Amino acid sequence: MKLLLESTDRIMLLEKAALLKASGIPTHLEEVAHVGAIPCHLYVVFDRHFDDARLVLQDCAHPVAQPVFDEEWEGIAAEVREYKLSLGNSLLENLFLALVIIMGVGYVASRTFD
Repeated sequence: MKLLLESTDRIMLLEKAALLKASGIPTHLEEVAHVGAIPCHLYVVFDRHFDDARLVLQDCAHPVAQPVFDEEWEGIAAEVREYKLSLGNSLLENLFLALVIIMGVGYVASRTFD
């Protein structure tokens, strides 16, 4: 992800994000809980779209070299969710295994030094 714009004007950033999405450039708007003096950040999700995004903002008719539209974006998002779920599951399995090993070592130590 690359930072494209920073502004305290949330509405303007939402408009820019909508324009980029319509052109096939996925974005991420990082917002803060209280808008005003603290700026929001608009990121281009894929680095390969950064230059195209700047050109689309200058000329909305600019053709994007490798656009990503809703169907493909949903597929990517689903893959990321699956990856995070599997990563979380393997982390839990590793923590459980570590707990079992620690308990086993503790049991053996208590029997050995009794």
